[in-house]
Amino acid sequence: MSPGKASRGEIVTMQWATRLRAAAAASVFCITASMASLKAVAANSSKAERVLSGSVAGDEIITAILLESCTPTPCTKALSRLIAVSRFADDPSYSNLPPVSEIIRHRFSGDIEQALKLKPDLVVLASFSRPEILSRFEQLKLPQYLISDISDINGIERTILDLGKRMGEESAAAQVIAGMKLQLKNIETASKDKKLPAFSVLHIYADGVVSGSGTLFDAIASAAGTRNIGAGVVQGWKKLGAETLIKLDPDAIVVGGAQPEDRQHELNALKLIAGIEHLRAWREQRIIIIPDAELSAVSPHIVKAVRKLNTAAAAMQSAATDKKSL
Repeated sequence: MSPGKASRGEIVTMQWATRLRAAAAASVFCITASMASLKAVAANSSKAERVLSGSVAGDEIITAILLESCTPTPCTKALSRLIAVSRFADDPSYSNLPPVSEIIRHRFSGDIEQALKLKPDLVVLASFSRPEILSRFEQLKLPQYLISDISDINGIERTILDLGKRMGEESAAAQVIAGMKLQLKNIETASKDKKLPAFSVLHIYADGVVSGSGTLFDAIASAAGTRNIGAGVVQGWKKLGAETLIKLDPDAIVVGGAQPEDRQHELNALKLIAGIEHLRAWREQRIIIIPDAELSAVSPHIVKAVRKLNTAAAAMQSAATDKKSL
């Protein structure tokens, strides 16, 4: 999935936008009448008891915090405080939410009137949410938390802690971060044992765009004990020409995809990239496919992508070593 397709953003159709503008004109009275009760809810609790999430990032972080907020963990009863998740919460192409999301009844699709009827005391949006949604909630002066652009694991941890504070669940947020750190530390230890740092990987999209330095994939590659070879030639994302691609010649190619059974679909898209047939990784089919939802997770679920990359790289490196010894 290419960066231009905003894999974690609010992918909203023109029909939705038209419907929202029409609804806004008809709902002024309802919105105004709802404000007094919403402010009263927010004023009477130090904890956010009715949280509405408008993005997948918010869905995943809030769920993780709530599941750590009471005992025994995972504390599914605390999910009653999450009154709505984004409309992408049930789509595994975008979301890593566990099955517990099924008990969360409402899905926020940008309908402001519907959101107000739910009486949220905290609205969690993202910087890539639709501008009209951001501005409308700002006008209504509802308590908000805005998830900014995140490009590394430290940023994810800061966001978890900040959002935990806004929810009145700082301790639970700290537990989520501690769990992430422990898992990442275990992967780091395994990487040192396997001597993976020399193993180079290149994350490439179907249109030939690669992930360079300062990207989430760069952070994933580092945490997995591998080297993002694209970071040496690209800052952010850029489409590479065949000559540059051939010079990089990574040990493995990483691509986002769906389930393992769709591997051929991903390979068919990759083979159209100019120059890729000259790469050793392509000829030897050292292709690592990781679900898009995990590669783009700005939440604790990023650990899944780190672990899968580490495991696949270790297996490929081991196979290459065994081949040389024959």
